[in-house]
Amino acid sequence: MSASLRFRGLDELRAALKALPRDLTADAAREIDTAGRDTAAAIADAYPIGKTGRLRGGVSVRRLTTGPYAARTQVRSDAPYANAYESGTTIRTTRAGHNRGRVTAHPTAIPVLIRVRARLQETLIAIVKQAGLVIRG
Repeated sequence: MSASLRFRGLDELRAALKALPRDLTADAAREIDTAGRDTAAAIADAYPIGKTGRLRGGVSVRRLTTGPYAARTQVRSDAPYANAYESGTTIRTTRAGHNRGRVTAHPTAIPVLIRVRARLQETLIAIVKQAGLVIRG
């Protein structure tokens, strides 16, 4: 007695499984790029205009190349005093001892990043679920 088992569509399944990481990465990269642009715009809008506009104008976003199955976007500020604005400073003095005061912290970027990252995580989970994968934990 002989038995045989035949699978139909196995080649298509194999091809779909091979394409899955690339497809998921492309979908995720689009969402990560959007989140980066949204983050930069929200931070810039939250910063004061100031005398020079450098704090607002210094916010930029760029996509970083990380590999075939990864996506990364960087949001940064080129304003030299962005960190002092965000984190504040202690009392500063010149070398001659002249008091320059302290800068009060104005946490702006971190609250925006927390909100956008939470939305992005939900979106990425939805992309993975839409592909038919199960997320546990």
